[in-house]
Amino acid sequence: MRIGYDGRNLPGDLFAGLTLWAVFAAQALAYARLAHASPTAGLVTAIAGAALYTALGSSRRVSIGPAGGIAAIVGAAMVGVPAGALPASIAAVTLMASALLLPAGLARISFLARLFPTTVFVGYSAGTGGTILIG
Repeated sequence: MRIGYDGRNLPGDLFAGLTLWAVFAAQALAYARLAHASPTAGLVTAIAGAALYTALGSSRRVSIGPAGGIAAIVGAAMVGVPAGALPASIAAVTLMASALLLPAGLARISFLARLFPTTVFVGYSAGTGGTILIG
């Protein structure tokens, strides 16, 4: 394993980064709308999540970003929340999810995902897509 950065990769890395940002920003804006949050909140959340994963993540090759299923669940939970209380409510839901996911990640319980057949994940994704499309 070689340590350091080869400057010859810089042009390609910059192009890849800009391409990823174009997709990432559009996703963040769309999912923020889906969760009834402001566009600014979507972008800030996307940047903060990427920065946290960069600092704490275990893989160099991973694509992270907002997820449609999570945005749909948060959006459904925020339907009756007044506009003035929306940022604090979204922050509270985020902190609650973090309080559950951080210990799970530290305990390395990702092996549980292998216990579910692929069809469960496909069905969940299809159901989430249908819910987003209808709602």
